[in-house]
Amino acid sequence: MSLSIFHLLRPLSVTHVYHQSTNHIILPFPEQIRLDRLWYAVANFANSYSVPFDNQPACLVWPVPLLHSMNSSQQQTSAQPSNTGFKARLVAASLLATLGLLAFPADVPVSFWAKSTHPPKELMRYLDLAEVFGHGIGVTMIMIGTFCLDRSIQFPSIRWPAICWPTFQPTTKKRCGARMLGGLLFGPLAVLLIKQLVDRSRPRATNFNLVTSVFDTFGTASLVVGPRGSSDLHSFPSGHSATAAALATVLIWKYPQARFFFLIVAFSACLQRIFSMAHYPSDVCIGAACGILGAALVLGRDIADNSV
Repeated sequence: MSLSIFHLLRPLSVTHVYHQSTNHIILPFPEQIRLDRLWYAVANFANSYSVPFDNQPACLVWPVPLLHSMNSSQQQTSAQPSNTGFKARLVAASLLATLGLLAFPADVPVSFWAKSTHPPKELMRYLDLAEVFGHGIGVTMIMIGTFCLDRSIQFPSIRWPAICWPTFQPTTKKRCGARMLGGLLFGPLAVLLIKQLVDRSRPRATNFNLVTSVFDTFGTASLVVGPRGSSDLHSFPSGHSATAAALATVLIWKYPQARFFFLIVAFSACLQRIFSMAHYPSDVCIGAACGILGAALVLGRDIADNSV
C-alpha cells in the first residue's frame, strides 16, 4: 500500500513503533499523524518512505534524530514569541513613561498651542471618533463584540479560586478571556487611583496667565475663576490614554496580525486628548505607560491560543 497525499493532510494523533536496529520510528497509516508544518516535505518523500507490511496499513519510516531535532526546534519557536512579547510590552511602557517625564517642560507650550490653533474639521472628526477606543462605553462594546465573534475566548469564571488570577481559570478559553479583561482593567484602575491622589488642572480649566512653570498646573492655583466641572482637577494621568493603550495591548496579544491598526487607533485616541484640551502631553504618555504596564503584568509570558 502506498502513502497518499490524502493520508498526510488528515488531522493527526501519533502512535508509533520504535525499531532499535535501524534507529527509526515507524508511524502507521492511515493512523492520524501530526507532523506540524512538515507535511509538504513528507509528501515529497512519500514514495521512498512508504513501506508495505503483511496485513498492515502502509507505514511512514521517520529517523529518530530528525524527530528529536523537530521537537526541540518546535519548543524553541513556541517559547520565543512569549518572551519577546512580554519584553516588548515592558520596553514600550518604559519608553512612554520616560517620554512623559521628558514632556513636562513642553506641557504648557503644547497645550497653549493646541488651545490657539484650529485643526481641520475632518481631522478633529476623525480624532473624536477615535476617542471611542479609549472611552469606557466604547471599549465595553468592542470587548462584547470580540467575545461574541471569537469562539476561542470565553467570559471567565467568577468562582473561587478562578477569580483570583487568570491562571486558575478552568479552561484555556476562559484563561484567554480572563487575561484580556484583566489586562484591559488593571492599568486604567491604577490610573483612577492616581487621579484621586494627585490634583492637576486640565488645560481647558487652566488660566495660563497664572502659570509660570509646569508645577503651577498641579493643585488649584491656576484654575480659572467661575464654575468648573467635577473632573477639572483630574488631568494627571490620562484615563482615556491608559484605556486605549491597554485595549490595544490585549488586542495585539490576541490578534497580532492587526497590530498596526490597533496602534494607529490607540495613538489617535491619545492625540485627541491633547487637541480637546483635556490633558497635557505628559498626562497622555504616562497614562498610556500605565495601561501597557498593567496589561503586560496580567498577560505575562503567555501566548494567546487562537484555536477554536
